Amino acid sequence: MQGSGGVYREMQQEYSAYAAQQDSTRDAAPTADSNESDRQASANDAVSTWAREVELAVAPVHYLCVSDVTDGHPADGARDGRALSAGGRELKVLIVASRFGGMRQRERQQIVNAVLSEHIASGALHSVQMRCWAPEEWEEKGSPVNLGHPVYRV
Repeated sequence: MQGSGGVYREMQQEYSAYAAQQDSTRDAAPTADSNESDRQASANDAVSTWAREVELAVAPVHYLCVSDVTDGHPADGARDGRALSAGGRELKVLIVASRFGGMRQRERQQIVNAVLSEHIASGALHSVQMRCWAPEEWEEKGSPVNLGHPVYRV
């Protein structure tokens, strides 16, 4: 993480405040949208957990961005057997860690895949696109903050 106030931590605080607001709204007036809100909150919790697992596995982390880019196609795939679960999430992960220095890209991705393998095998995670860079590589690439999608708010 960049210092103690990295982008990931700031997003986590923003999401916590938002989730608390959503909880109070949901408790006050339950509606049909409550089920969708509950499903989304559950998905957000899962993505946040996966982000922490990845962060711990490659610590110390210089920068981490996890974007939930789920577009619904796992539901179609579950009907015809191409996906394990209709509710599988799709992630884009940008992780910058000192540990990656001197490693091949494949080795870096194997570390991240090992952390997420249980979730992939269960169908909770449908796909993961990742970029695993050492800090010098990230800086050479202009220090991008995501992989072209909005940053997931954890």
